[in-house]
Amino acid sequence: MVAGANSNIHSAVVEVSAAEIKALAASPKELVAAPGAAYGLKLLSCLLILDNGGTNYDDAASDGNMYICYVDGDGLKATGSIEGDGFIDCTADTIIAVEPAALAATAATGIANDALVLDNDGAEYTTGDGTMTVFIEYAIVNLGL
Repeated sequence: MVAGANSNIHSAVVEVSAAEIKALAASPKELVAAPGAAYGLKLLSCLLILDNGGTNYDDAASDGNMYICYVDGDGLKATGSIEGDGFIDCTADTIIAVEPAALAATAATGIANDALVLDNDGAEYTTGDGTMTVFIEYAIVNLGL
């Protein structure tokens, strides 16, 4: 927890392996577990740190960009596009700060009890061996459902 014991603001550190990075399009990586019935998650901020392992990821034109989404890759996007070019394919350790996107009006049930996941919206990244550390801050919100 970031603040006092009664706060609903939390933080997490999630390690993403090279195998998980390569499989993000098919298997989004859970960053924050679903909070339970009648509750939702509000992304506050996120920092992605790529630890280049020596073999760069191939971010070809068909490879996707990353997003933080609700539920899975088909869920509502909590961030704008995290451009693959210049991040996932970097030749050195790289850090990118990700801010939450303005969510379009949606029914509260659209985010109720949904996890936050890291997703790739295109083809899988290939050839890389680096890992990623994700620092995420979020609030658990009572949706009044």
